[in-house]
Formats: sequence, structure tokens, C-alpha cells
Amino acid sequence: MAIADASTLSGRPPRIAKVWWIAALAVVALLLVHFSTMTGLVGTWMSSISYNHGFLVLPVSAWLLWHERARFADVRWQPWWPALIGLALFGALWFFGYATNIKSFRDLGLVASIPLTLIAARRAKSLPSTAISEVFIPHLVDLTADFTVVALRLSGVPVYREGNNFVIPSGEWSVVQECSGVNYLLVSLFAGSLFGYLNFRSNVRRWIFLGLALVVPIAANWLRAYGIVLLGHVTNNKLATGVDHLVYGWLFFGVVMTALFYFSTLWMGEPAPKKKPPEPLRPQPVPPRLGNVWTVGVAAIALAAIAPLAAARFDAMAQSVSDRTVSALPASLGDWGLTAEHEIGWKDPFDYATSRQKAVYRRAEGIVEAHIAWYAADSGVSKLTRFEGATMVDYDSTWRVQSKLDRRVGELSPPLRVGERQIHSRDEQILVWQWALVGGVEASGFVDSKLALARSRLSGRGSDSAGVALVAPIRDGNIAEARSRLQDFAKQLRPWIQSDLLQDEVK
Repeated sequence: MAIADASTLSGRPPRIAKVWWIAALAVVALLLVHFSTMTGLVGTWMSSISYNHGFLVLPVSAWLLWHERARFADVRWQPWWPALIGLALFGALWFFGYATNIKSFRDLGLVASIPLTLIAARRAKSLPSTAISEVFIPHLVDLTADFTVVALRLSGVPVYREGNNFVIPSGEWSVVQECSGVNYLLVSLFAGSLFGYLNFRSNVRRWIFLGLALVVPIAANWLRAYGIVLLGHVTNNKLATGVDHLVYGWLFFGVVMTALFYFSTLWMGEPAPKKKPPEPLRPQPVPPRLGNVWTVGVAAIALAAIAPLAAARFDAMAQSVSDRTVSALPASLGDWGLTAEHEIGWKDPFDYATSRQKAVYRRAEGIVEAHIAWYAADSGVSKLTRFEGATMVDYDSTWRVQSKLDRRVGELSPPLRVGERQIHSRDEQILVWQWALVGGVEASGFVDSKLALARSRLSGRGSDSAGVALVAPIRDGNIAEARSRLQDFAKQLRPWIQSDLLQDEVK
């Protein structure tokens, strides 16, 4: 729902106050319908420093409404039916977030529906703040590491790189999750959207500035990472380490954002608006029919409620297997037999699993360590299809990822897709294969796992899932031999997974 174009009349139609009350009731009903999503969003604001600024959204939006109050004085009010299409689309986005258990989509579906529900949404500006999917973090980490290494080499500093860890003559550095620049990016987008709206009248200039607010913090984070490493190098690590690392980073970000705001107003400054001659008085606009407003308000809430009600229906249909656990791995799999003589010590990525099993198998060619984790429901903290779990993002200081790729093992029947990682510690090098079973279907990687989860939920099988990781030591740098070992073990393990992985057992 929205408002029509403004007129130049003074005074306010007598029914406008009632229209505002209908809008307020519609928004309250929307929040009640999505109560669990709303509380989850607030919980993210509270628990993550990346999204603490979300608490500024309501006061800033209220201030903007007050700042624009003059525009509402002379408005011809009427329902804006096209907004219902937007509500339907964002409801579909929320439902897709439910089916795939991607919280960011549910948050965005709710937040974007609020201004669409407001009758005055066409004039009132809102600043939605949702938790963007952390799917971008590993890519930002990789880009930061790429830039830092190239810049150091161009500066004459020799660099030896392994994954996102690198060594220079003065010490060893790692580009970890906190170096991704996501915090810079989120703060920049929030502040940039507000600054652009208040300082530019042209929508073209506002969008250009918002684009700068997206690009500049990413580039600034690259320069920050390079500058910190270079400063540590030239001072023999007396500066830019420990607390200095954080202080320099935020000071640098503050300087960059100040420069962005200042120079953008110089380059994209707009002349003062020309005063228009007063227009002749026109007839008082006809107040809106409250029946039409109520109809649109009820339709908006009905559209907003479809997705949560459908989700509740699918949850009720799901067959719960939460009382099941991973059964003990068998004593032998083909010519592979259990052994207790060696344990690799690599930590699998299956955090918060309902139950899990780990075992080491041996045959003449060597050993394979098997990790299997069961998730009774893919929801909340306990879920397999997190981005980190599905893609084996590894920021462990003990084990470091040398290479990562998605591999199709065509020699197996049916072919198996796995996430393959070469990882090493100071004393050992290993090859890891990982895949998932979601709704009884094998899946590999974040996107594949999420789509399998959606199919499982919407078919009534629920969100129960299992994760599998196989680990083989690499001997004398012979990766092909380790890969062959994993392939043969996976061939023996898959039939057991399909038939005996789960046993009914009360936890």
C-alpha cells in the first residue's frame, strides 16, 4: 500500500488519522505473523557485532518520517494496489528462506514487507537492516588475501603463500574471517543509504553514492590488510599486531568514510532548488474511502500470512526422526578393518551435531579416518547446511587449507560429488572428502545441500540430515594414491550409509 502524488493544498483530510491507524495495525499484524523471524532478527542484532547497528533502524526511520512530515500534509490519499505484488514476491522469498533454512532470506522478506505495508510507504523512507548471508565471507577473505599478497610482492616483500596463510621474512600472517571486511561493508551501506538520501535529491546520484558505499569499503579493507602487514614488517612486528591491529583498522575505516562523504558531496553536489511560484488553489482532494483502505490492509496481511502458515503446515507434515542417532560404524567394510593404532586429529566441520561417530580403518595401502554426524533437524544452531559446514571453510591455526575444489568421482556408481580439500599441519598432510545426505539424497556444497533440503522439506520428509567426511594421510606428496584410497573406501561405505547409517534409539 502506498500514497498517491502530493498536491499543494494545506490542511489534511479528516480521515487521514484513521488511515494512519489502519497502517499501524497492519504493520503490527505483520510483525505478529512473523514473530519468530522478528525475534531471530533482533537476536542477530544483539549477538553479532556486524549487525549491532540494526538497533538504529527504528529511531532513524522514525526521525525520517518526522523529517518528511511536511510532505504528508497535502497528500491525496488512496490505496496503492501494486504494492500487493511486492508483498507476494517477498512472501515467496521468505518461504524460500524457510525451505532452504537461509535465515537472511527470511529476515529480508520480513523487513522489506514493512514499508510495503505502510500506507505512506511511497513517501516515507525506511532503512531495513538484515543479516546478509555469510556466504560472501569466504569469497571476501580470498579476495583480501589475493590483494595483500600481490601488493606485498609489488612492494618488494617476498611472500610464500599457502591458501590464505602466507609467510614473509619478518613473520607469518593469516587472513581470517575477521579480515573479510563484512563489518566495514555493512556499516558503510547503512550510513551511506542515510547520507545519500539526506544529501542528494536526484535518485541517480543517490544510487551512484550507494554503489560507492558498496565498493569503497571493500577496497579500503584490502588496503587496510596490506598496510597492517607492511607496517608490521617494517617495524619488525612492533606495531600493527594485537590491539593495534584493530585500532588501526577502525581508524583507517573512519578516515575513508569521512573522505567518501566529503568528496562525494563535492563531485555530485546539486544546485539549490529553484523556488516555484505559488500554484492556484485547487479543490480539496476527496478523502479516501476507508472501506478501500481496510480492504488493501486485510489483503496485505493475508499475503504476509500465507508463507508462515504454509511453513507451519509443512512442519506438521514432516516425519520426525529426532530420536535416531548414528549407529556404530561396522568392524569391517570390505577389506577395510577398524584399527586404533592411529588417529589423525583433524577436527571435522560438523559442529552442534545431534550425534556422531568417528573411526579409523586400515588396509595394506594405508588408513582412512571416517567422520559421520547426524542432525535431527536442520534448524537454529544445530544444522548441517551452514555455509561453513557445507564448504569446509577452515580458519584453524593448526590445520591449513592448501587447495579446495568440488570433485565428481565418476568411477563410483552412481557418481559421487564431494568437496575435496588438501589440508596440512606442521607434521602431516591430509586429503579430505566431504558430502552430505539430506532427505536421503547425496549432496555436496552449499547450494546443492540447500536445494536438497528444500526438496526434502517440501516433500514432507523434514530436514533431518547427515554429514560424511573421509580423511586420508598424503604420503610422500602422493595425492593420487590418497585419492584412490578415499575412492575405494567410499565405495565400501556408501551401501552401509544407505542401509545401516541410522538406528532407532532414544537419546
